[in-house]
Amino acid sequence: MDYSTTEYQTEALIFAKEVAMADKRSLFLGLDFGNEDIQICCYNPKSLEPESVTLYSGDRPYFYPSLIGLKQGSKEWLFGEEALEFQEQGLCQTADNLLKKAEQGTETVLYDTVYSPVYLLEKLFRKCLTMVTLKFPGESIAKLAVTVKDLNETIRAVLKEVFGNLGLKEDRLFLQSHSLSYEYYALSQKKELWSTDVGLFHMDEEEFHYRQISISRKFTPLPVGITQKDFNDILDYEEVQKGDKERLEYCFLNLARSLLHKQLVTTIYVTGCGFEGDWADNALKELCVGRRVFKGQNLYAKGACYAAKEIGSEEGGKLKEFLFLDSDQITSLLSIEAEKDGKLIQIPLWDGYKPWYDKALTQEFILTEDNTIRVLVKELFTLKKEYHDILLEGLEVRADKSTRVEISVSFKDRKTALIKICDRGFGQIIPSSGLCWEQEIKL
Repeated sequence: MDYSTTEYQTEALIFAKEVAMADKRSLFLGLDFGNEDIQICCYNPKSLEPESVTLYSGDRPYFYPSLIGLKQGSKEWLFGEEALEFQEQGLCQTADNLLKKAEQGTETVLYDTVYSPVYLLEKLFRKCLTMVTLKFPGESIAKLAVTVKDLNETIRAVLKEVFGNLGLKEDRLFLQSHSLSYEYYALSQKKELWSTDVGLFHMDEEEFHYRQISISRKFTPLPVGITQKDFNDILDYEEVQKGDKERLEYCFLNLARSLLHKQLVTTIYVTGCGFEGDWADNALKELCVGRRVFKGQNLYAKGACYAAKEIGSEEGGKLKEFLFLDSDQITSLLSIEAEKDGKLIQIPLWDGYKPWYDKALTQEFILTEDNTIRVLVKELFTLKKEYHDILLEGLEVRADKSTRVEISVSFKDRKTALIKICDRGFGQIIPSSGLCWEQEIKL
């Protein structure tokens, strides 16, 4: 049995109308959507900083469980701790792991009725955003930035549909990964906190990693890049739960010292449920020598909130000097060597500021000399250059400049470019030979 689309559409329309009828759009929100919980921050125009929004009373008032429940024998939906309480009493069936289900397209069955991830997430986020807007009568959302651990095209499509149905179209919605939220947070702090590189240790139930922000000051605007190293094989959440504090502190401190050796890192941030409690506090004090160290659990929500204000503000943002590069974005420039007016020039094939899964870029060129195309790969931060020659075997290069080829650049992943070149002939005069060549380039 499928859910009622009439109920689904009616609720969405009611919420969308409420959003539209608010007096003014002045709320800039950051929402961190995790598989376990949700955090929301709202930008305070007086303090000029994001503030965590209390979503319910309890031990963790800023964490709202990412689950939804259906009450037995009715159409009443329950949320958060209330849903869990009714579930324990056998009066409610719940749907959890909603982020993973959205990514996998997994439906949920509650009392013999099938619900899609989009349907359930609409109800969950409608509840969360209603709780927020009730705290600010007469105001509505100007910009909402939603951040998730890893933003891929599947999650992007689901979230756009969900919030679009709630009246938040693309002009008021911004989606970003945790790594980008980290960048926005770090660079919204005082300048002395990012005068050199910035580091972040993150540990949750699934992973333990270190991310380091670097700013290339040789370009305008300043590209902000990020590198990541994973350390699940050294330390993980399961080890933390065992509670061997002395061993945990020893492993973490040695790892951190090794990572930071000869690194110019001004500030270290520490976040994730794996760092709750005090097991790492003594190690963090050791790391404070020569740098600042901060520990907290709302970094990504605040970073998303800074992004919402930066991108959605009419007066313009304060971070225009930076070019933020997500961990999914390519940090290399790809160009082709060509001759113009007797001089060698570089014609861009890929400008390096797009995620690797973005659509392919295609251009056409006229070959004048030989059947070899030279591609230059220039790393954005180190400025390292590498040349790659692609031989177009079997292609005749005509002296009358009638050899036309199409060059397409796409990516298999963040570190692998795929160059595809096809002979396109020359209009109706010279038909295409049908020849195509492909070459992978490791960045």
